[in-house]
Amino acid sequence: MRTLLAAVCVAGMLAAGATAALAQGEFPLKYVEAKEGDPLVASGGLSSVGMPSKPPEVKAAPKGLSDKARWFAVIRGQVWAALEPSTPPKLWVDAARTGDLSAVEPLTGVEAANRTRFGPVAIKAGEGAGATAVQVYLVAVGQKRRNRQ
Repeated sequence: MRTLLAAVCVAGMLAAGATAALAQGEFPLKYVEAKEGDPLVASGGLSSVGMPSKPPEVKAAPKGLSDKARWFAVIRGQVWAALEPSTPPKLWVDAARTGDLSAVEPLTGVEAANRTRFGPVAIKAGEGAGATAVQVYLVAVGQKRRNRQ
C-alpha cells in the first residue's frame, strides 16, 4: 500500500512539473556564435588580483573612491572594474570598454558566505556591427579574519 501511495505521489509531481514546463510557451532564439579570439569568451571563470592604484588604461575613475578601493581586470586590458569595500560593497564596471568609469553607476553587491555577487552586468562582446552584450555576474571573494583566542 505504501509503495502504491509513493508511486502515485511521484507520478503526480512529475505530471505537475511537465505541465509547468509546457505552459511556458515558445519564443524565438537567435544563435550568435562566439568567435574564438573574443576576449569575453576567454575570460570565463578567470580570477583577477586587485591592484591598489588605477591602471593606465582607465582614463577616468569613479568619484568618491576611497584609498581602500581595488582595481580589477575583468577582461585583461579591455574591461576594468573598481571595487569599493564599503558596506555594502560597490563595483563600477567599464562594460562599454571606453576606459571612463566617471559616469558609470555603481552596482551594489549581495553578500553571502564570504563572497559578494554583482550583476548581472551587460559587457560588450565583439566589435562593429556584430557587437552584442553578454550578461555576466562578477563575484568578489573576501577573506574574513577570525579572532582565535
